[in-house]
Amino acid sequence: MIRLGKREVLIETRLGVGGRVAALATNLIVLVFLSALIAGCGKSSTPGASEVKKIIRPRISQYGEILEIRKMNGEKFEIQGQKVYRLYYRAAAKFGKGWYWRTDDANLGWVHSTKISRNSKPLTGFGVSSDIKAIPEKSTYVEKGSIVFKMTDNGWVKAEESIEQFGFCPDKMPDQCYKSLKWEKE
Repeated sequence: MIRLGKREVLIETRLGVGGRVAALATNLIVLVFLSALIAGCGKSSTPGASEVKKIIRPRISQYGEILEIRKMNGEKFEIQGQKVYRLYYRAAAKFGKGWYWRTDDANLGWVHSTKISRNSKPLTGFGVSSDIKAIPEKSTYVEKGSIVFKMTDNGWVKAEESIEQFGFCPDKMPDQCYKSLKWEKE
C-alpha cells in the first residue's frame, strides 16, 4: 500500500506466491553479487604485508624470535611494459646464542665483507684479515630493505630482494635500535 497525499493506493502484483519467491531469490543473488564485488574492490592490487612476511620470515627466524616484520612503503611502476612493484620493509629478531658479527677484509682492504655468522674462525691467508665479535644473546637484530615484485599471469611474483641495511643492538627493542643506528623511519 502506498500513500499519495490523503489517498492510499493498493498496488498488487500478479506474480503469485511462486513468483514472489523467485523475485526475492533473484534480488538476494544480485545483492550478494554486488556485496562481493564491493568487498573485492577493497583488496590491494599490490603485494602487501603478508607477502613480505612469507619472504622474510624464513631468513630472519634463523637468528631467533621474530619481533617484527613490517611493510613500510611501496611504489608501483612499469619497465618496458612490465608492471613492477617495489615494497620497502623493516624487520627485527631477538638473537639466540652463538652468533658473530664478522668483518672480513681480503686483498689488503679492497674487498670488504660484513655478515652475521655462526663461524667464529678468522679467514687466513696473505692480505686477509677478520674482525669477529660475539653478538650478545638476546640482542636485537634489525634490517631494512626492499623486495621487487613483477606482475605475471599468476599474479605478483618476487623478482629481487635487497637488504639495504642491517645491524644489531644489545638490550634495545626494535624502535630504539632503529633510532640508535640513526636509520630514518620511513
